[in-house]
Amino acid sequence: MCLFISSIQRALFYGSQNKNITIVHAQSFLLNDTYPSNWRRKVTKSVTARGINVVLDDYVDDLEIKDGKINTRSGKPIVADLVVSFFITVRKNNPKLEL
Repeated sequence: MCLFISSIQRALFYGSQNKNITIVHAQSFLLNDTYPSNWRRKVTKSVTARGINVVLDDYVDDLEIKDGKINTRSGKPIVADLVVSFFITVRKNNPKLEL
């Protein structure tokens, strides 16, 4: 799992100059509310400063790419050739990665 996460991190933070990357997140800032709001704002700002598109307060229910795009729950179309879905849940300070 750590290797997979490292690959995602490299793609997001080092490979994004050649790729159009969009992150869809259900809350108003990246990460979850386990982290302080000011930290979450800084992370969101840092990610967008790297040229990564961020769609907040929205979801992707259907991961199937149709006609070269996916749609968010609110109806926003996102051009896609690859969709990676993952989330991390934290219970009693024990993170669990689910893909």
